[in-house]
Amino acid sequence: MSRLTRVAAALALLLCASVGGIARGAVQDGPLDAAQRLELAYEAQRLFDEAAALETRNQVAARAGFAEAASIYRRIADSGVSNGELMLNLGNALVKSGEPSRAVAAYLDAERMLPGDARVRDALASARSATSSRLGPVTGVGPLDRLASAWSALPLPARAWIGLAGWLLLWSVVAAGILTGWRRGFPWRGTIATAAVACALPAATVGVDVLRASLDRPGVVIADAVVLRKGNGDGFAPAVEEGLPSGAEFTMLEERPGWLRIRLADGQSGWIRQGDALVCGR
Repeated sequence: MSRLTRVAAALALLLCASVGGIARGAVQDGPLDAAQRLELAYEAQRLFDEAAALETRNQVAARAGFAEAASIYRRIADSGVSNGELMLNLGNALVKSGEPSRAVAAYLDAERMLPGDARVRDALASARSATSSRLGPVTGVGPLDRLASAWSALPLPARAWIGLAGWLLLWSVVAAGILTGWRRGFPWRGTIATAAVACALPAATVGVDVLRASLDRPGVVIADAVVLRKGNGDGFAPAVEEGLPSGAEFTMLEERPGWLRIRLADGQSGWIRQGDALVCGR
């Protein structure tokens, strides 16, 4: 992404963001307003660009710069900003700083906010390949997931546009019928029925995908050799022999103080310590 594009995205997300509750050294302690977030976004952009310029000459310094940029992007996100471009920038900075597992979590958040975005898709695939996990992404196993797989080949934005086109066609036909007095000889019923289907079916798939995104809380293991246990405590036996690698993706099923019950890509479920993972959508 070009510098101008990233700055424009930062302006858009920060001008629309609500007041949050984080602090940074360059900003006084207390809630952040839009102007303070904008200041932080420019600082993160500056650090990212400087680190990118250092990559070929001093990789250690470059990684430190990317890490600082990622820290600022995370602070902006934690202040209450929910924006796909922000999470994409965070993921990019995390990858460059050598934290692909955390980057996967950021990209998964970006994917939910920017469905069908090729930049997010490609960045997520690259980050996944850089982790030590080979479990693969989690795919749904319930009836709703199996139903959704029938239309998943068509991106959500495309289905949304098809639904909108069907809706416009439907009301255009109705308006034309009223203006012409439902002139005989024209297949009004068939045309209206076709337009209604073209509107309702894509809209229903979009609604189901949005519902699934709100119900399924994806997450990523960010520590190495994490023990998946049969219960929410260290006294419970491991659910699998080998520890989970950093980068292993899961769906969160339940949360209790200090523990998460998760389901892995292979269907295995169990409990892990909350601090060993990042759950998206928080």
